Amino acid sequence: VWQVAHKENVLDKVQDELWQMAEAIKTLPDLRRMASDPLFPPLVRKSVVDAVLKDSKATEVTKKLFSSLAEENILAAVFDIAKSFDDLQLAHKKEVYCTIVTAEPLDKMEREEVHKEAAKYVDAGFKLVAKEKVDKKLQGGFVLEFEDRLVDMSDSKKSEEYAGLVDKLERDL
Repeated sequence: VWQVAHKENVLDKVQDELWQMAEAIKTLPDLRRMASDPLFPPLVRKSVVDAVLKDSKATEVTKKLFSSLAEENILAAVFDIAKSFDDLQLAHKKEVYCTIVTAEPLDKMEREEVHKEAAKYVDAGFKLVAKEKVDKKLQGGFVLEFEDRLVDMSDSKKSEEYAGLVDKLERDL
C-alpha cells in the first residue's frame, strides 16, 4: 500500500484516510461488527465498503485497499495497516517522534536543553519531532518516550534506584 501511495504521490492523503477508516470502524458499532464478524458475508461486506467509499473523495489506493480487505474478511486489520503505514512514513520523512515528559512545563532554556539531550538518541540524518507532556509524579527531571525505547532521567526514577540500593545494602549487612 505504501509503495503504491508513494508511486502515485498520495502518501499523506492515504495515511489520513487509513486513520479515518480505522476511527470509523472503532466508533461505529455496525461497521465494527461488520469488520470483525467472520460470519458476515464477504460479498455484502465488500459492497457496503465500496458504496461507502464510492462517493467519497478517497484516493483510488484507499478504495482498492478497503475493497480487498472487505473481500478477504480482514477489515479489522486496518489498525495494524495504519500503524505500519505510519512507521514507513516516519522512516521516509526521516523523522523520529519523541514525547518529553516533565514534572512542570518547560521554559525556553529548559526546552532547548532537553531537546539537545533527546537529539542524542536520534540517528544521524533523522529529525527529532518532539511534543511535551506534564506528569506531576516525576518530581523533577524528564522522561523521553520514543516509539522503541524509554529514557528515564526523572528524579522519581533516581529516588527509586537509590532506595533499591539502600535496601540491597541493608540486606547484605
